[in-house]
Amino acid sequence: MVLPTSLKPCHIAIIGGGIGGCILGVALSKYPHITFTIYESRPTIGEIGAGLGFGANSHRAMSLISPAIWESYKTRASFNGWAEKENVWFDFTVGEKENCAEFNKKLVDVDQSKGKVVCKFADRTEAEADVVVGCNGIKSACRSLVFDNQKELVALVFTQKVAYRGLMPMEVAEEVLGKDKANNRQMYLGHGGHVLTFPVGKVPTFHKERLCLLGDAAHATSPHYGQESGMAIEDAYVLSNLFSACSSSSDILRVPNAYDFVRVPRALRVTELSREQGKILDMGGDTAGDDLEKIAEELNTTVRWMWNEDLEAYLALAMENFKERRS
Repeated sequence: MVLPTSLKPCHIAIIGGGIGGCILGVALSKYPHITFTIYESRPTIGEIGAGLGFGANSHRAMSLISPAIWESYKTRASFNGWAEKENVWFDFTVGEKENCAEFNKKLVDVDQSKGKVVCKFADRTEAEADVVVGCNGIKSACRSLVFDNQKELVALVFTQKVAYRGLMPMEVAEEVLGKDKANNRQMYLGHGGHVLTFPVGKVPTFHKERLCLLGDAAHATSPHYGQESGMAIEDAYVLSNLFSACSSSSDILRVPNAYDFVRVPRALRVTELSREQGKILDMGGDTAGDDLEKIAEELNTTVRWMWNEDLEAYLALAMENFKERRS
């Protein structure tokens, strides 16, 4: 394919084949001037963990990135069991072109001294890219490289919460909880602890030069709003669109700064609100205490802020910042 002269060919190294890395690959695949390789440390891409939650903001980001992903998600997602509670919060396998992923690739270092980025892996192989995006999770090696192993920016922080998870047959749940609560998401609040049931079916930057962070590698958060994967999808939506606008090598270097401009404030705010929500659900919040009406009011206010973001207007801010950096 002959590319328009205004577009700069760009190769992206995506470190990590989780949700963030895979959806970034899908988002980038729409642009003929962008190629990518996903480097995954495990021998295959598979499922890890008990489950994931996606809010309305991540639903919109999915559909903006790829209607096919959104349709695929809807066929696999577990929603509330009763139709009248379809839109009540509480009371993916998508095909891609071959040869775009390499497995058993554990990143140990990068070299940015030669104009591009050289990725160095544990098996002593190397790969070159225009930009590296670290999508390799909460214990990301890329995060250590971005912050030069500064302990206060790299170390994980204990949220003062411990979670126990388990599964039970629906008939047992209905017998114990009742059909209403078993078939629909429910919060059981208590002093010093809380239980959730579901029906099942601060850093200054997210980059260093050409090395970017995405998802948990950038902004790991506690799970109280179910925004971990949703924030990664928002990241991918913004980052892929910024890369699509690059028309020169210098443009590629402007992308991480424009990405930071919009993503750092929002993602870190979500992290902060999620931590506070853990206290609120344990009836230890500063304002709501054990007042259930105030708890519901605070939860609804925060959720609306997260869910109702106009992602297209939000992307326009990033694009405006990107263009301003050209002048």
